[in-house]
This record gives sequence, structure tokens and C-alpha cells, in this order.
Amino acid sequence: MFVRLLRTPATLALIVSSLIAGCGGAAHGRTDAGTSAGAAPAAAASGGVFGRVLVNPAVTVTVDGLFVAWQVNAATTAVPQFELARVDQATGAVEASRRFAPGYLGSPLAAGGWLWVTTSLGTGESLLRLNPADLAVTGDLPVVGASYRGLGAGGHLAVAGGALWVTGGDRLLRVSLSSGRLLAAITLPGAFTSGVAASPDGTVLVVSEAAVTGLGSVQRRNPVTGALLAARPIVGVAAPALGGVIDSGVWVSEPTGMLGYVERFTVARMTPDPATDVGGINGIRATVADGVVWITNGVGGPGRNYCASPATGRRLAAIPLPNLGQDYLLAVSPRSLYYETPASNGFYVKTVNVPGACVGLSRVVCICPLSTIRWEHVEDVVLVDETGCARGTAAKAVVHHDRTPLHLAFSAYLFNRAGQFLLTRRAESKLTWPGVWTNTCCGHPLPGEPVADSVRRRLRQELGIGAAELVLVLPRFRYQARMANGVLENEVCPVYAAYSDATPAPDPEEVAEIRWVDWDQFCQAVRAGRQPISPWCAMQLPELAALGPEPLTWAPADAADLPPAAVPSVLFTASSGWFRGARTIVPTISTDLSTHVGYRIPRFPRLL
Repeated sequence: MFVRLLRTPATLALIVSSLIAGCGGAAHGRTDAGTSAGAAPAAAASGGVFGRVLVNPAVTVTVDGLFVAWQVNAATTAVPQFELARVDQATGAVEASRRFAPGYLGSPLAAGGWLWVTTSLGTGESLLRLNPADLAVTGDLPVVGASYRGLGAGGHLAVAGGALWVTGGDRLLRVSLSSGRLLAAITLPGAFTSGVAASPDGTVLVVSEAAVTGLGSVQRRNPVTGALLAARPIVGVAAPALGGVIDSGVWVSEPTGMLGYVERFTVARMTPDPATDVGGINGIRATVADGVVWITNGVGGPGRNYCASPATGRRLAAIPLPNLGQDYLLAVSPRSLYYETPASNGFYVKTVNVPGACVGLSRVVCICPLSTIRWEHVEDVVLVDETGCARGTAAKAVVHHDRTPLHLAFSAYLFNRAGQFLLTRRAESKLTWPGVWTNTCCGHPLPGEPVADSVRRRLRQELGIGAAELVLVLPRFRYQARMANGVLENEVCPVYAAYSDATPAPDPEEVAEIRWVDWDQFCQAVRAGRQPISPWCAMQLPELAALGPEPLTWAPADAADLPPAAVPSVLFTASSGWFRGARTIVPTISTDLSTHVGYRIPRFPRLL
């Protein structure tokens, strides 16, 4: 995404923006969560935003679509008022819109099935949670109490460690993606402005901050706890704008007063790479989008407006805007560049094709522990078709949304020699069903990884169980369940019983609590509604009960009944017939699942 400051008169916003020209977004500001969308804007009245004159437009591309914001009052107004709309990427037709109370509006971020946006007025800043379908406000979390303190640092939202991170002035907040609840608040001592960015897979968290004097730093922090891991001092006029984290580095833009520069920092130790340093005007920007870095420098011409390698900064191609002296790049999608061009009393939003040399380069990210760097591919899940055959992969960090594709997973139930079952409560940082009691362990096999190996891997990673005997018990289990925020689980999910007397050592990033329980008493508590559990666990229990009352004596199922994608060592074709049959959706039994909508997809004839 690309963001910038308003072009307004000498108001408070301009006082700040005169120091950090070009650093901000679509205007940062607090909104009134109770304010209705109000009358449709002039652009929407004609059915679209492309080709219409807009005041101070800003564009953001997200997984939920294209969002355009614009000022609805005069550009000379002391405090602006903004409208936000989800629009058709091809036509610009407005699909949903919301008009906010006067104030400043940040760039939206789509995550966890919601649309998140920061807002501020003189009374303070807030984080709003919106329904991406109709832009209705569903949550409002105060961020800071001081006015405009978050202005000028670029992005204020990022997803890392399974949670949403928010910056505002001297505070760094960790927020639950599912509930919008505040999970942790970290003080950034002396900070007046701040910003945040994360790697696409959420394993690297970078924060920028600066005091009112401009003295600040770029920091790498633990993506789960927010603890400081590495920092590099920087002097400018505001917190460095973070353009994005990719290929073991973070791209930083810093205005210094009259001039500015962009540079790549390695995320391991936050070390600047002088070979990537590019100087320009105060508003020069480096922004990572679609796998490349985009350098924009206003009046710099083709030599200072180009796409580049995110690892080296090597120039790949000029940004093909018609008039680089007055056109401004707003956002990048895989196929289109969205830019503004001046018009009478405002701007037009237009599009141009992404140059072939600027097409996304790599999905490789850097995982950075405290003292070493290792390269690792983004963790993928295996997508499957209706026959149970693999049909591709998708990044685990982004696969769950309101239209989650069918993919391969597993569930495991751990028992000790006494026949007790290890019940676990999911960590609050989980993207799906955080804080919910469930079966011992769940996970997703990696591409090419047998499901049994995946079960062992996750038992070790989540619970420290190094060795366990596994028995396949429900090879054909498949389900769907939808969270209250619209996020859908859609999995082919073989179920295993695991047996071990090892003492669990749960990873708090994965498991909030554990409890050894009597299996029969647990089942009775679930049936009586005394024990809330995850929807998939509720659907699995009746089938597990049919195997017999003693889990230690459950007979193993036939491995030939596993979906073909779960047995990578054997070649199956899509005509094998797994999942063949009518797809009747049967309502599930409910325990305490008032916030879930779940349904089971029944069994089909075994693999031929």
C-alpha cells in the first residue's frame, strides 16, 4: 500500500506534516464509531470513484479488496472529514462506504476476517474494527490519549505472532485478531511518533519511533511478546516510515528536514546497507508491495521513481506514470498501479499496468532468532479438491478468511497410560478460535509431509512431547465451521490418537492452558454443556465415542482411507473417488458454540 499526508493549509495537520512532508497516510484520525456512513459521496453517487474528482484520495489494496478514502469537506478545512469505500478494482464502483466523524484516518489493514483502521482527533486515537462487507464498525479500542501523536510514522498496523500490533505515540499494543481485545501494552519511552511493520508470514516485527526532537530508532521486536531484540538509532524529524519487511530486510524512509532518504536495514541486527541508500526530497518513499520495493520521489523523474529488488535495491524498471512531476503513486496490486493526477479542486484516481520487470519476485522471508539468521520458506498448507487430492499450496498466514479454501489438516488426542486425556486451551494469539478449549493438538501438514509426521512435529513444538505412539482413528473426518467474525475453517482433517506418559511442556505461544481429564467425564461434560469446546472437537466426539469407551483399546483405522493428499509417497489420481457422494450439510450438535456456526460433511465410500 502507499500512503501520504493531506495537502491542507496551516492547520495542526500541516504543522506536523511540514516536518514530515509526505510521511503520513490517508490522514490519521479518530472517528466516531457510532457515526453512520451518512450520505453517499459525490463520487459514489455516479457509481464509481475512477474518473471523478476527489479531495486528498488514498488507496489501499488488501486481501479483502480495494479500499479508497477521500476527504468529503473542503481541502482548506481545519479538520478534515473522510469517507472510506470498498470499490470494484476494475470499474471503481462503490460496493460499500462509511463516512466518519471529522478527524484523521489511517490506512486500513485486512486481517482475521476484519478490516482494521486507526483514527484520531484532538481527544485521542482509536483502533476501529470494521466488517469488510459493509464497513460497519464492530469494535473501538482507545490507542493513546494525546492528540495526533501517531501522525507521520507511516503504517500503524501490522500482523505478527498471530496478533495485530498497533502503534500510537509512545505505545505499542498487541490486539486479538478475533475479539479485538487488548492483549498487551508496551511503552516506547520518549516516543512522540511511531510506526510498525511485519514480514508477510508474521515472524518478524519491526517498530520505528522518535521523540519530538526527531531522535529515534528502528527496532526489531519479538513478534509474540514485543520484547526488544535489536535497535539502530536514527536522527530525522519523525519516526522513520517503515515501507515493509521482505528478504531479511526492512525498507526505511526518513525525512531529515529539507531532504530525505530511503535505505534497507537487515532485520537481524537492524544494520543499514549503504549500497541501498537513495537520497531525494523530504517525501521520498520506499514501499514493499507485490514482492518488490517501489521508490517514489515526486519530482525525481524516472531515475528516482522505479521498482527495485527488495534485497539489493537494484533498479528494475521505471514507474510508468504519465507525468512524474505531478502524478503520485498511491497503491500497487499484482496487476495495476493506482495513482492520482491533479484536477480542478482535487485529484483523479487512475490506473496503469504494472511493468513486467516489476512483477513480484519471491515469497522467501527471513526468520531471525536472537543471534543467527536462517533462510526459510513461508509455511504453506496443502490445498485439496473434492476427491481429496492435492491441488496446490497457500501460505498458512493468509489462507484463513471468509472463503477459506478446502485444505489438509489433522487433529490429535493425547492419552496417558491411565487413560486420561490431555485437554488444551488455545493461545489467545491464535487467528482462529483463540482461547477456546479443544483437543490436544491440531495442525497442518507441510507440502510433501505425511500426516503422521506432522502430528509428531506439532506435539513436539506445541507441547514438548518428543515421542508418542500414534493410531489413526478417523481417516475421513472433514468439517467446516465459521467464527462470529466470518472467518471460515474448511478442512479435511484426519484424527489420530496419541499415547505417551511424557510430561507436557506447553509453548505459551500455542497453548494457554493444559488439563489432564478423565475421558468419560470429559465426554459427559461436553454433552451436558458444562465444557465448551472448539467446533471441530464437538463434531469429532460422537465419532470417537463410537469407537468404544476405552481410548487405550481403540482399533486403528485403515490408512487406505486417508485422503490421497495425506499419503504423498503413494500416487493417486483425481478419479479415485475419495469424498465421492452427495454433499449434504448436516447441522452439528452444539455445546457452548453460540459464537460459532459449524456443520459436518458426512462420510463417503472408502477409497477404491
